[in-house]
Amino acid sequence: GVCGWCNVEKRCTAVNSSCSNVISVNPAGGQTYLDVCPSLLNGSYLLPVAVTRLLVLSTKNLPPMLPGYQYTCSLQLSSTVISLTTIYTGNTSISCQYTAAKISFPVGTSAMVADISLIWTNSGTVMYPIDPLGVIQVTLYSCSAFSV
Repeated sequence: GVCGWCNVEKRCTAVNSSCSNVISVNPAGGQTYLDVCPSLLNGSYLLPVAVTRLLVLSTKNLPPMLPGYQYTCSLQLSSTVISLTTIYTGNTSISCQYTAAKISFPVGTSAMVADISLIWTNSGTVMYPIDPLGVIQVTLYSCSAFSV
């Protein structure tokens, strides 16, 4: 079906939906929703848990920063969610500041894989998730577990 980015609802949607302001794709011209909808591009990242780091995530078609809106990166590690300070750097990347954290690893484990997500929020009330394209993994590891 034909779809596009709904400027009102801030999400990918069918053109024939209730959305009145859709930036539609042109399937006849070879376009897909990937050409207009915001998305996180696949990638993998290594992150030592005891070191503060800036993760630069590749993105596509991110909406510009608007008054009252903000982006938030989060790491989901098992049942723990870690919110990261997020810096909008343009429509092709976003920076997520990871601050060194005390994370407990299961016995005999020196690394864990976390999922990363990006949310676009309107004044902290309405959240619009930015869809990932492919797999986006962050491997958190403990340097002390590797010390002799």
